[in-house]
Amino acid sequence: MLFTDIARHISFVFLCDPMEKLSGRCSFGDQSFVLLIGRDMDLASIHSKVSERLGVNMQENMLKYLPPMDTHVEQVLLDDGDVQAMFDLHKCQGISFINLQIHAVDTRYLSTHASRQSGDP
Repeated sequence: MLFTDIARHISFVFLCDPMEKLSGRCSFGDQSFVLLIGRDMDLASIHSKVSERLGVNMQENMLKYLPPMDTHVEQVLLDDGDVQAMFDLHKCQGISFINLQIHAVDTRYLSTHASRQSGDP
């Protein structure tokens, strides 16, 4: 094995560490708590932790996060792929803290998401 092969293997293991977690501050109004989020964590698990910790009904609310870029745009978490993308984005930017916020459900998001899930245009 050449040194370059070893270096590639080490960096691959570093980037794909399944045990790695990032801290996420989840806030709702004046309440907040910190939870650890892994790349393989599913959205249902995050919802469960939020409901348990803050007593928030996640059927009536949704999670948004602030991407690490200086955009001031909130991104809605709709499925497990969104959680993985959020984790990867923060990891690639070198940001170890994810800012999650809980918002009331906007019915427009639900109908758009339902259409996307069923394959409708």
